[in-house]
Amino acid sequence: MFVTDPARASILLLTGLMVIGLGFFIRASTKDRIEVARFGSLQKADALKQAVLKYFQARAYRPIAEDSTADTSTVDMTTLVGLVSPSIFMAVFCRP
Repeated sequence: MFVTDPARASILLLTGLMVIGLGFFIRASTKDRIEVARFGSLQKADALKQAVLKYFQARAYRPIAEDSTADTSTVDMTTLVGLVSPSIFMAVFCRP
């Protein structure tokens, strides 16, 4: 089926581009979002840790259990995990 009408050809082209863009959008929206950051501060470690934990817990993050085999004598690390509710609209497009 060859399209000779310029209006139909442009509609077909734009529709194809939108389908490709939708595919990339859906693929990107299903990826895990992991962020690692390091910050420095002049505050005491205990006060700063409590303030940061309070801040993130107010935004639906929670601390997870740390690995007991790790060497924690030099670095005090806490891992926080956040859970975002899924989009019902986007769940239709996800693979099972």
